[in-house]
Amino acid sequence: MPALNPNGSPIKVGRGTLRTPGLSGDAQAHSPATAEMRSAEMTMESLDRALDAHAAMPQESIEITNTMEHHDPLTDLRSAGSAEPEIELQYPAPNEDYTQVVMAVDEAGVITWNFPVATEQVADAARGEAMNTYRIRRTTPPTPLPEAAETRGVVGAIGKKLLKVLVFPLIDPLIGAAAERYASHWEARNRPYALRSFRPESFSQSLADGIDVSELMKGRALLMIHGTFSHTHSAFGGLPRSFVETLQEMYGGRVFAFDHPTMSEDPTENVAWFTAHFPATAPLNVDVICHSRGGLVTRVLAEHPTAAPMINVRRAVFVAAPNSGTALADDKHMGDFIDTYTNVLNFFPDNGVTETLEAVIAVVKQLAVSSLKGLTGLQSMNPKGGYLRGLNAAVTATRDYFALASDYEPNDEGLKMFVANRLIDRVFDRKGNDLVVPTEGVYANNGATPLFPIATRHSFEQKEGVMHTRFFENAVTREKIMEWLR
Repeated sequence: MPALNPNGSPIKVGRGTLRTPGLSGDAQAHSPATAEMRSAEMTMESLDRALDAHAAMPQESIEITNTMEHHDPLTDLRSAGSAEPEIELQYPAPNEDYTQVVMAVDEAGVITWNFPVATEQVADAARGEAMNTYRIRRTTPPTPLPEAAETRGVVGAIGKKLLKVLVFPLIDPLIGAAAERYASHWEARNRPYALRSFRPESFSQSLADGIDVSELMKGRALLMIHGTFSHTHSAFGGLPRSFVETLQEMYGGRVFAFDHPTMSEDPTENVAWFTAHFPATAPLNVDVICHSRGGLVTRVLAEHPTAAPMINVRRAVFVAAPNSGTALADDKHMGDFIDTYTNVLNFFPDNGVTETLEAVIAVVKQLAVSSLKGLTGLQSMNPKGGYLRGLNAAVTATRDYFALASDYEPNDEGLKMFVANRLIDRVFDRKGNDLVVPTEGVYANNGATPLFPIATRHSFEQKEGVMHTRFFENAVTREKIMEWLR
């Protein structure tokens, strides 16, 4: 078992080469599908299924144990602007039919996705071969370490570092070449558009049972719109059945949901599909409960009559909606975006963990093979982007808007360290947030007057522990929704 060199000298581990200036410990490589790899990783079925869905193949996993930091400003390896020291991994690049990424896990269970920072020809004793270079941020593990590994939702192993080298085929058997349209093709196959019922017996199940549009137009209806990477059943699955029963009674059974792609199409494109499935001869009168990016879809329906001329939105409850955007959708923070969602799934797994993780990995593959092209749905939340600037222009609409927001701080020391080092300082400029959306950005003035700022709102404090994906499990959330919709 090779020992790491804290002086920064490279060591050979399996097929890779590691440089760990300032870090000592032991490293060991594990081949795919071996008992040793399974024991070292303790990966959960949800991760295995999600990787299989994208034909990802493990090349090797490097396990690093017995780590100790020896901080030395003369030897520490850091990228420009990075607050954390790094591990450098050089690994043979795959052939031209594949692309490669490294999924790294630290001692506390925090997961990051890493892309090559450089590819170069490196001569070895036998031949010259292309090598990918990865710079992987490392953190000092918290003491004591967090709760038992079996509580994790993606990777169970804690107390060690893991570097899992993965390759993705560039030719998908169903969609062909995986380039900038990969996410679009993937969503078309796995996140298709649908109008579906929202019944107490089925709202939390994976189905698209369809609805009778004519019935919805016989009185005011309630529309549920999910957010990023979600389906209806995963976004709202935390609601108690009794709550959904009450909603059905309030709206005479006219409660339905809108499943739609969130990565590759912007909210205006989502609304175009929605409106095309309702008659243009009579209005649809609705109230809306929306979560996350679903708030932008709601606003197109409510504020832009040219996009939805026959849709009449009376009231809308915005739950953790990025009405002023989220810096995670900025080009330079897209890596933080996918890392954040992956860690939310790992530390707080729910019944939709595999499906959401599949969507996250679709973005990982998209970023690995091209760039942000083809991710217009995510970029619609970029506070510096043209889409949000256009949406947040003054409007003439008058609607009743309500907002639920949260300032969240994790209790788990590992996730707290990730949030402090990666999100609070680098992404959110030390402002309150729910891990994905800035707290005030849900309701503050964003230029879309007179609808913003949203006066009727509730904001959860840090001590209440409400994060971006867990609003609907909170009783206060449900109480406020009932109060506002009644």
